[in-house]
Amino acid sequence: MKSTMKILKVCNRLAQHGVAVAIGAITLLSGCTWDHIEPDTCFESQVLPIFVTYCSTTGCHNANDRANGYDLTNYNGIMRGVTPKNVAGSEVITAMGALSEEKMPPSGFPQPSSDQIATLKSWVRAGAANSVNCSTVGCDTAATVSYSADIQPMMQTYCNGCHGGASPSAGLNLSDFTTVKQTAQNGRLPGSMAGDPRYKAMPPSGNLLSSCYVDKINKWVAAGAPNN
Repeated sequence: MKSTMKILKVCNRLAQHGVAVAIGAITLLSGCTWDHIEPDTCFESQVLPIFVTYCSTTGCHNANDRANGYDLTNYNGIMRGVTPKNVAGSEVITAMGALSEEKMPPSGFPQPSSDQIATLKSWVRAGAANSVNCSTVGCDTAATVSYSADIQPMMQTYCNGCHGGASPSAGLNLSDFTTVKQTAQNGRLPGSMAGDPRYKAMPPSGNLLSSCYVDKINKWVAAGAPNN
């Protein structure tokens, strides 16, 4: 692939020979390919939680049930349905956008957001690396924590696959602001995420959360848990 600098030099030289040749330069440019740089996407903290939350509930793609032979709670299991750098050839990704009976999660179950699906596609296009120990959440103690920008996306990624929809697990719907506020203020939500022995650890498949997430919830609660 020609670099941008080389192309510009070619254009400059061609431009000196008149409009007719410049048209040839346009044709040259139209036939070139360009680098498409994907943002860094962390498997451990951004990709795996989406699969665990939306695909590994009871009876589905977890280590015990392995529906259709898939365990989507770990990297190797997910890679059975992923072709690096090829979204269209990655079954576990295309199923999320399907409009047929093959759609996953099935209709009627909580669905990942368009942003979450975009995250999965970005990860695949970048090579589907098993990246770990990569921090994606800032813990700026001076920053204001907002429900819409911080808490709600956290619930969507880590909780709503189980605790959402028409029949949320344990009757706890964490896609609802009032429920999130109540469980945050009574300590149940941050306690479960932090592994406090007084509460059932969440997510149940393992500790996928950094202490930063818990710090954000506690700071939001300290501010009165506003719907901001």
